[in-house]
Amino acid sequence: MRLFMISGRIKDIRTRISATQRSFLNMHISSSDGASYEISMSYEQLLDNRPLEVGDSVMAKGQIVSHESENASGEVHLSYEFIADHITRY
Repeated sequence: MRLFMISGRIKDIRTRISATQRSFLNMHISSSDGASYEISMSYEQLLDNRPLEVGDSVMAKGQIVSHESENASGEVHLSYEFIADHITRY
């Protein structure tokens, strides 16, 4: 596992309904070189007392537990499974 810190603006917040309801924070991140990333993280235990909204700027620290890249139509899409242990709104 690798420690990781990301910051960016929240694009949307989704809830997936399954046997155990799991919430995901979906963030769109743009880097200084123009690259664009979309990162989803499980966050149900982190936001009980301070809910986030679409458009909030956040910084999250945690661990990447897996990743994969796919090449579709000449574009590389990176997909990370990220478990956050801390989220800060700024």
